[in-house]
Amino acid sequence: MPSCYSGPNPIGKLTDQERLAMWRWIKENAIDHGMPFEQVHDTLNAKFFNGTAKPEWLNEFLAARKTPFKRLTDAAWSTQANRRNIQSQAKQLVKNQNSNLLEKAANAIIAGPRYVTLGGGFHFAAFPFTHGGALILNPLRLKAFSRLVFNTWRNAFNKGEAAILRDAMARDPQFTLARRSNLDFSTHGNESGGGKINDRAWGALVETRFRLWKAAMDRHTKTGMSTEDIDSLGKELAVWANHATGSGGWKTKEGREGGIFTQPVISKVFFGPKLAQSYIDRLIGDPAKTVSTWANWSRATAGEKAVAMQRLQGAVTAAVTYSGMLAANQALLSATGQKDQINWNDPSKSDWLAFKGWGFRWGLPGAMHAEIKLIGQIIAAQRMTPEDLAAQGMQVGQGKVSPDKLQSLRDAYRLRQAEQYLLAKATPAIKLGQELWTGKGFPERPLPWSTVKQTPKEAVKHPRISWTEYAWSHAPIPLESGAQYVFEQLRKAGASVNDASMWIRAAVVGAISFAAGEGPKEVKEPAPHRTRYGHAQVGR
Repeated sequence: MPSCYSGPNPIGKLTDQERLAMWRWIKENAIDHGMPFEQVHDTLNAKFFNGTAKPEWLNEFLAARKTPFKRLTDAAWSTQANRRNIQSQAKQLVKNQNSNLLEKAANAIIAGPRYVTLGGGFHFAAFPFTHGGALILNPLRLKAFSRLVFNTWRNAFNKGEAAILRDAMARDPQFTLARRSNLDFSTHGNESGGGKINDRAWGALVETRFRLWKAAMDRHTKTGMSTEDIDSLGKELAVWANHATGSGGWKTKEGREGGIFTQPVISKVFFGPKLAQSYIDRLIGDPAKTVSTWANWSRATAGEKAVAMQRLQGAVTAAVTYSGMLAANQALLSATGQKDQINWNDPSKSDWLAFKGWGFRWGLPGAMHAEIKLIGQIIAAQRMTPEDLAAQGMQVGQGKVSPDKLQSLRDAYRLRQAEQYLLAKATPAIKLGQELWTGKGFPERPLPWSTVKQTPKEAVKHPRISWTEYAWSHAPIPLESGAQYVFEQLRKAGASVNDASMWIRAAVVGAISFAAGEGPKEVKEPAPHRTRYGHAQVGR
């Protein structure tokens, strides 16, 4: 094989022996030395094509598709990928070791509340629903979702099954192409919350992501497709599969991660940066890209066309399925004589597009309800009257509201809703810091140690948070949500703050007693306590 070649693409004319000789040279002189993938391209180009080869020539050669040594090339690239992972972990370890005391303290402050919120590593049970919950809205994906739930819960406690699942995926013939297509195979970090249990469970989510991508590739790959078209399909469908399973962001031409939430500095502030970014991508970025593809169909790549059809089909199916589920919910409410109605058209209320029944309401996990609600509120704000804004807690004032003042109030409402959304997505340390700084919890309620003075009217509207309620508000996610719901329902039923706190304590003591087999005993007579109106009472 000549060392300098600048003619037309010779790849298809090479014999197996010539290919193997070239491959052995690039493997021994580049890949085995841990050379980055991009530099391997350049070295191959310089050695055999005098630097003039087109990228698709090099991709075709290095992929070694339909050649006797395809497995050899895949093994080499997998080894290099493993080497990169090890190097990345080593760099992180060295970075942690070299961190000064202040940096370590800052990391602990951020990681501590997060670890507690995630239940010390037992948040894995929610992974299928938070990251893959949208699969429920597509009947064709229900099998994939069921398999995800089963594998997630099994992997968490079974190291062997987790290893088998990961190994089977890594041995798949399409695994290497998926890696090169930037399918997200990461199994640790901020998203999983750390911890071995979570990481093992996270592997099931990664495997589902790969299966979705592979199935889409099998549907769209046609016989006789060029290497360039296959690579285009792989990359575009990888973005689709990443977003569908809660991994947002994308790779820029320079190799950096794209997306607001996934920027290195910003991502540390959010609870699930990739998940939040995937929601934004699916609601805004992906539809915009799909419209652009349809508008420039004649110039679109094979991958762009395939993913545009995939997204259109998915969006229509999800909208029809979700609407049908809400309609069925409304029919059930009517058939059982319940007064609740599905809120179809008022995004300013917390029950917009939520499911209801028997005094409960809930949203479908992973269905981007918070993001859809925020967009709906921003749009609906332009039609809100002063009365509507006052009902949402905005300070409208007395008398007639001028058009300029009304517009200012609408903009303030939009800003407040956006701030509340971002705060809800922030890492628990941010919420804790805000509470310590302001002395208030959501919504505008004084914390137990706060010295804020309240009038009787203010105390009724925003009662002081008790120590019990405050402790529960920082418990692991499922316990926090359940305790908050119970507290709110007791308050709506007319119970005082002390009464509501007492019943929550009773539930906790009951659960502990059941586990321990022994009931609680009163150590001493209860001391009189003060109600919010100042009257001393005992055991109200």
